[in-house]
Amino acid sequence: MEQILGPLLRRAAAELGGAELLRRVLSTVLERAARRVVGSDAELEIELGDDAMTVLVFRRVVEGAPGEDEIELQEARAIDPEAEAGYELGCVLPLDAIAPQLRAALLVPAEQYPVLEALLADLLWDVEVVRSLPRRSSELDEIVDRLLQTLHEGSFGPLLCRGCDEVELQAHELMLGGLLPPALRQLLSGTAGMKDRPGAPRLGLGRQGFRLLSPLESQEEHAAWTERREQVREGVLDDGHPARAWNTDWLPLAVGSRGAEATELLVVDPIGAAADLPGELLSVSFEEPGWWALGIDVAGLAHVWLTLHEHGLLEYVPPGVDPIASAKAEVLVQHLLPRRRWVDAG
Repeated sequence: MEQILGPLLRRAAAELGGAELLRRVLSTVLERAARRVVGSDAELEIELGDDAMTVLVFRRVVEGAPGEDEIELQEARAIDPEAEAGYELGCVLPLDAIAPQLRAALLVPAEQYPVLEALLADLLWDVEVVRSLPRRSSELDEIVDRLLQTLHEGSFGPLLCRGCDEVELQAHELMLGGLLPPALRQLLSGTAGMKDRPGAPRLGLGRQGFRLLSPLESQEEHAAWTERREQVREGVLDDGHPARAWNTDWLPLAVGSRGAEATELLVVDPIGAAADLPGELLSVSFEEPGWWALGIDVAGLAHVWLTLHEHGLLEYVPPGVDPIASAKAEVLVQHLLPRRRWVDAG
């Protein structure tokens, strides 16, 4: 979580009683942890700024096999091209390397302990929590029902529309011109989308929040994107318009935004026209021709949202409101979507 080190340090400094006190106490903890890794005789330098934290260990440059406090010449030159044998080179000690020792090194006065413990818990959240989370659920047959129950019982409950019956699902398929994947049918049976209310919570997916579309809204988005694609082909719209990449097989599921304006349309690719596998999700950009291939299907999306819920991160929070929560959500999503990639269709 080093990408939000600045907000974490500022929060800790405010709670502890000042940036200088935090630097003094945290430097001692970092040095104590680092010496458990590199040895008590190693020369260390701790650099703490307003939004940076670096632990340097000085190693002697040698030719041949390096010892415990040494670094081989070629490796040293990859850091500093002018390095020569006999130099003392400052090497950054990665946070991951000292992470296992930080808890044991947290020997501070009782009144300081809660602040520093909270700082370390957030700083090491990706190492200690996220990396241990399963990327897929072992209960895929039940995962959509579990998501629906979670949504109905929480803050999203009042926003959920009544689920579709079989006649409505068949009519939806007819309007879209394709069969709905089983997991999508299951989701729509439980809720026919979310009501569009100003300021209503949205389902977080890292960079932005999503609102589930009703069947009618899904059909309207499908028709609008198809019409714009034809306008691109006819020259009415610029060739660089996002609709250039639209595929009529795609099934709109949710609309995403970072504020008031829609930025992405979450769709199911039922035949794998652009996704790696049939039934996987794409997040199509409103701003440029292209999409995020997420590498998961609707059941996989339910697993992501349930995992976010378990860590209090399901409701989307813009980065400017709470950068710590936003960064945690994005780190978690990155872990759960290892195949997520941007596809430029421009």
